[in-house]
Amino acid sequence: MEYLFRPSVTRVGRIQEVSSVEMIEAEPMLYDCDWHVAAELGGFLTSSVMGAILRAGEKEFYDMLYADDLHAHIDTKSVMLMPQFYPCIGGWHCDTVPRATGTSQPNLSLMREDIFHYLCVIPSTPNLSNTEFVMDDMIIDVDENLVWRSVNRAVDTRDKMTMRVGDGDVMRFSQSSIHRGMPATGHGWRYFFRLTFTEKEPQNKIRHQVQVYTAPDTSW
Repeated sequence: MEYLFRPSVTRVGRIQEVSSVEMIEAEPMLYDCDWHVAAELGGFLTSSVMGAILRAGEKEFYDMLYADDLHAHIDTKSVMLMPQFYPCIGGWHCDTVPRATGTSQPNLSLMREDIFHYLCVIPSTPNLSNTEFVMDDMIIDVDENLVWRSVNRAVDTRDKMTMRVGDGDVMRFSQSSIHRGMPATGHGWRYFFRLTFTEKEPQNKIRHQVQVYTAPDTSW
């Protein structure tokens, strides 16, 4: 089935571009925390990103934060990367699209134009692993049994304008903004912040482990 992906990606703030390894290592990692729990449990970097979002004063943010049918979900990760390691599963995709009933696949018909997400990346060395966004509208014939695989293959075959997020940039992006994580350009640590809004209740947990991912031909 064909779907229209209409990106909306905006920088709403900027904080420190890089941080020390020690600060990134010490930052508590949050798993699916609401706004208030994240403010309580997060460290300096998380507080800095949340402060930048508040200072931006965007109507979209406050509409979502106080909406009766939406909940804030904050996830943070701190990972050590080596050249060509990915901090996330690679490939073009969108964030936090509701899942179809009885299947693990995203239901793209449930994407909402009034839902936005926020992210920020702070590395220990500049331009270590910067999220890349597609900036063009795209109509894609999606295999609903392999949603992101079919999206990734379609995007890879097309001419397109893309944008990489700068270190310390706090970005707002729409639910239908296609993007991907990028392999590390060198050795270093990477702190990642993401705020999403969904209809689900947050779990409010501390994250105790994270993964990195490698291409099949990557060696230590």
